[in-house]
Amino acid sequence: MIRLILTFAVFCMLGLFVQGTILPAASPDFITPDIILILVITLGLHARNIYGLLGSFFLGLVADAASAQFIGPHAAGAVLAFWVVNYISQKVYFEHFVGLMILGFVAS
Repeated sequence: MIRLILTFAVFCMLGLFVQGTILPAASPDFITPDIILILVITLGLHARNIYGLLGSFFLGLVADAASAQFIGPHAAGAVLAFWVVNYISQKVYFEHFVGLMILGFVAS
């Protein structure tokens, strides 16, 4: 469990760094992926319990802290995305890449 938390923390910090600095500097017109949303979708597919919900909430809080605006919009969006992914994944079995892409589009 601790290893999973540390892995998500490292990917969160690394993803926010790459998303906020390197990709916009390389090409301002480049569409940057939302790393937090990718991690929340992963939690929604693999951790369907309260710990996954709390993890997505804290990932959203980290995104709020990184944006330096209001505290709460990213956290609420991450919890809503977790709920949508969790609900859809209970109804439909996702293993294919195209299905996961469509699920990411719906969650965003």
